[in-house]
Amino acid sequence: MKARLGIMIISVSNQNNRKTFNSNKPFPHIMIIKSLHLKNIRSYKEQEFFFREGTTLLSGDIGSGKSSVLLSIEFALFGLIRGSINGSSLLRHGQKEAVVKLKFQINKDEYAVERTLKRTSTGITQDKCSFTKNNETQQLTLRTKKQNPNITRLP
Repeated sequence: MKARLGIMIISVSNQNNRKTFNSNKPFPHIMIIKSLHLKNIRSYKEQEFFFREGTTLLSGDIGSGKSSVLLSIEFALFGLIRGSINGSSLLRHGQKEAVVKLKFQINKDEYAVERTLKRTSTGITQDKCSFTKNNETQQLTLRTKKQNPNITRLP
């Protein structure tokens, strides 16, 4: 019997309905996650999640993949982070490579980030990263912040 997984991501679709942290100040930009594609990530051999506008809930039995979804989103946005995310915790056991592709929207701009992991003789490392904004794709290196500081400052 396969465990079922439900997903919840909070997103808001229009300017008039923005959530606020304090008083009357709306968030200047809201990221709306559209989809997440996983290949050889933890328990997922290959899976694509589509997110509707509104609120979505991550729910499921222990081991059903809730944390895998959240870790994959973090990996797509930030890459491998020393002390937080490492390749061996993401790459599916026995596989040589993995892919995470996250599609999202900020205001009216469409974005996609695709990152890959690769098993080498020395361990598991981030292999490639591409960043797409409104159908214009660029390949990024591991020195992204130095070469393209805007990747961490969207939009």
